[in-house]
Amino acid sequence: MRPLTAVLTCLTVLSAGAMAGTFFAFAVGVMPGLSAASPATAVSAMRHINARIENPLFLAVFMLVPVFAAVAGFLALRSGQRTAGLLLLVAAAVYVVGTIVTTGAVNVPLNQTLAAASPHADPAAVWASFVGRWNTGNAVRAVASTVTLLLAACAFAGRTAAPRAGSAAESVTDAVMTLAR
Repeated sequence: MRPLTAVLTCLTVLSAGAMAGTFFAFAVGVMPGLSAASPATAVSAMRHINARIENPLFLAVFMLVPVFAAVAGFLALRSGQRTAGLLLLVAAAVYVVGTIVTTGAVNVPLNQTLAAASPHADPAAVWASFVGRWNTGNAVRAVASTVTLLLAACAFAGRTAAPRAGSAAESVTDAVMTLAR
């Protein structure tokens, strides 16, 4: 794998991992914790979380995953690495459909509805109409970003596959040297 392709593939792995970790943390910690609190506390806390998560770093990582994957995939295909290229292009598509589309179609509208809820509305009803569908959308995002991570990691792991004999240690050394260039 050429150095630029290796770097972009590595960035895909890292950024997809960051997103998978974020969605996983929400699924196993944040949302169960909020649901254990009073509905008024949960609604207030989720409003604050939603306001803070829309920051440049989060948005950049969130949006760049499929860009890194698609560009790396295209470059891998151009250099004759069909398997790595296809894995990366599939990773980009899985992320776009499972993470970006789900976020735009499910989670963001629910966040907007939560933000717009009347301060006089019953917090229990507001939370009940929000949490189940939001968690389902988040689960889809967690799975999609994890699949993206796995596909990119497989592409990266196969990057040194070449028609020459060599030991596993030589392959690891070659990989490290490629990244160091």
